[in-house]
Amino acid sequence: MAPKLRELELRLRQAGFVRQASKSSHRKWIHPSGRFVVMSGHGGDDAKRYQQEQVDQAIAVAQRRPQP
Repeated sequence: MAPKLRELELRLRQAGFVRQASKSSHRKWIHPSGRFVVMSGHGGDDAKRYQQEQVDQAIAVAQRRPQP
């Protein structure tokens, strides 16, 4: 069963992303590192596979520490 979009957004929030201005059903989530994700759809909608992959990748990249 696919997660809901609100669940993916919760994961983004927990990873340190902040919701920015939105237009219609699109919401932009930005991490202090500069990484961002644009989510489309409504919170109760089932997430599409590509949205899950975008969130997973954005969280992984944002949490990497710079190499000395």
